[in-house]
Amino acid sequence: MFAVLNHLFNDLGYFPGGGQHGYLWWLAWGAHNGRTLFSVQDANGDFRPLFLQASCATYAQLANNISGAEAVLNVTSLLTSKTLCPQQAAADARAFAQWKRSPHARAAQARITPRSLLDGSALKNLFYPKLPTN
Repeated sequence: MFAVLNHLFNDLGYFPGGGQHGYLWWLAWGAHNGRTLFSVQDANGDFRPLFLQASCATYAQLANNISGAEAVLNVTSLLTSKTLCPQQAAADARAFAQWKRSPHARAAQARITPRSLLDGSALKNLFYPKLPTN
């Protein structure tokens, strides 16, 4: 029995080198991730840490295709930043310049009153760009 256990521990402790890690390293890594995953809590109990990551094209697709996504995600400042999303920012600037030259823009700006902002009718004619999603 001790010979079998000795072989088991030798296999667990073996470090192959060459950029590969042994089983004990992965066991410690898994234990660290488990502690991190279950160590965050407040008065309501445990909660899991979450980090959402997406590309500019993904955010543009969400803003274009899902109604209300812009209100929830608030990605306009991200998509119009020339340093963070240069392709979407350039497309937005071109579309806005084209919209400002259109007769719809002057009519929409003329219809904006405090009452139209409250009832939402002014928002129907405002500029909402269709951003590139590739």
